[in-house]
Amino acid sequence: MKKDSKKNNAMLFGRVKILVFSALLCAISGVMKLIAPSMDVLRISLENFPIIFSGITMGPFMGGMVGIAADLIGCLFRGYAVNPFITLASMCVGIIAGIVYKFSKRTRIAILIPTFTAHFLGNVIIKTIVLSQMFGMKFNILLIERGITYFLTAIVEYVILTVLLNNKAIKSGLKRAIGYEL
Repeated sequence: MKKDSKKNNAMLFGRVKILVFSALLCAISGVMKLIAPSMDVLRISLENFPIIFSGITMGPFMGGMVGIAADLIGCLFRGYAVNPFITLASMCVGIIAGIVYKFSKRTRIAILIPTFTAHFLGNVIIKTIVLSQMFGMKFNILLIERGITYFLTAIVEYVILTVLLNNKAIKSGLKRAIGYEL
């Protein structure tokens, strides 16, 4: 009976650590959204970095949940009205990063593929469709502008992710905190 109790406590504590780590990533994303220079439909920001990081380190489900929470927190910080389609796109960024990382884990470019795929599908395609409808802008022009912006953003985020996930201290901390192993 004592063994089961210890096992349940360890599982609960592990879940709490993942929840706290996820909340930290949501807060980081919200702050990055707050400090980002914004021009209606274009925002130069690393707000998706914590969402992609959560998808890679904790899987697609937690990546999606962090995406939802981060968008809601970011809207609260910036004073924006919540748009469920933009929130859905943020969720997709985390889910896509997690799924693509899971299948590209064994390759040399395992971090590159989910970073670019998540940005392309979540930010360039889904968010561009929503924003073109909201602002009445031509989709193809907006697609080009956002495509270039998020291509450059993905490069920066890829470099940061590579440095972080190849750092021995961070790898060790992630393994202890949330059970993540690269």
